[in-house]
Amino acid sequence: MISSSLESLSVIHASSDSKTPDPLANSPLKSNQAPYKPSPSKLSKSLLTSLLIVLCVGSGLTALWSSSLAGLLSVAQATIRGGEQTPVELPHHWQNTSGSESLRSYEFELDSAEFESVVKPSDEPLFLFLPYFEQRVYLTVNGTQLSAPSIEEPRRNPLSHPYGRVRIPNEMLRDGENSFVLDVDTGSRPSGSVSQIYFGTDEMLRVPIALFDLLTVDLRIISIGTELVLAFYCLVVFVAYPKDTLYGWLSGALLSAVLCSVSMMNDLFPILAPWQSYFPILLPLFGFSFLGFAYRFSERPVPLFVRFGTLVLPAL
Repeated sequence: MISSSLESLSVIHASSDSKTPDPLANSPLKSNQAPYKPSPSKLSKSLLTSLLIVLCVGSGLTALWSSSLAGLLSVAQATIRGGEQTPVELPHHWQNTSGSESLRSYEFELDSAEFESVVKPSDEPLFLFLPYFEQRVYLTVNGTQLSAPSIEEPRRNPLSHPYGRVRIPNEMLRDGENSFVLDVDTGSRPSGSVSQIYFGTDEMLRVPIALFDLLTVDLRIISIGTELVLAFYCLVVFVAYPKDTLYGWLSGALLSAVLCSVSMMNDLFPILAPWQSYFPILLPLFGFSFLGFAYRFSERPVPLFVRFGTLVLPAL
């Protein structure tokens, strides 16, 4: 009788074991099943969705910034002084093919009545706002040059986006016509440009400049942080699956893009300022990394010159 009881208990125990699910049955720790790995199709959908979001947000902010400039006094035409008085539309861009320093003088005139329509009360300070210029600008008002470090500092890095905001003292303005001259100096750079010119009070320029900073500085800092997070994620996936080089190339492209954009943080980290002219050298590294990612994304073998360029450039 004891033996029959033991046999029944063993049968019950066996049946209970067969019905109890094993929590590690489907785990990679107990089976040969490979862990989850994102597929290229899902990655492509994520990239396209992110791109659409960026385009929608960017276009909306750009339209908002353009509308904020509507109440300002704008200058869209100027005359280039020289052998011949050449009228041009602003913004204006030109190539410096001489190989040496090139300077162009843009002259325009505004009546005091136009300022009075913008500046109320009339004793409130007037500001000139220059959203974009290359490489440095010297401002002359009614024959007197105005010291303005924000536009006289040379622009050495094509990845930075400077703008000028200059206060014009009321005593420099006069009744009737006022003459303004912008001397745009290219330095040794191959190009020069000047944007449309705007005038307004400090209160009127507060919103446009805030939006301008958001578009040209704040969003880029946010994008740098996002790129770092994505680069770290792709690097972790690549280390876990070395054969899937798609994530390795994407991580390299994101990291090189971050390094190329670091120079825009010179104001936050002054230690970077002496190196700002060298950061554009990293642009080819970003190009090779992104090209390698494009080849792998299209499931094509990465050419040898892309691999070679990606390895050699950091060593240089």
